[in-house]
Amino acid sequence: DGTAKTRVQEISWNQKPIKEGIVLPKQVVWTMGEERGVYVVIRGRIQFKNVKPIDENEDYICYSQEDIPIGIPVILNPRAGLDGLSIKM
Repeated sequence: DGTAKTRVQEISWNQKPIKEGIVLPKQVVWTMGEERGVYVVIRGRIQFKNVKPIDENEDYICYSQEDIPIGIPVILNPRAGLDGLSIKM
């Protein structure tokens, strides 16, 4: 209204507890039938791993370190037909 009165607004914070795990972009998620998971490389072969996220937002997804151990390669551009292919590293 053109006045210099202090404007006060109420806000509320919604905080979630901190989650520990592997954070990946959502583009790595692949749906195979009714299962939702990621493709990982184990012993030189690409394998689909059905894993449940522990947290996610619009861009990223967090998986438990028990499901996807640190250092295991994850396929960033999944598509059909990758399961079982061998890969050179």
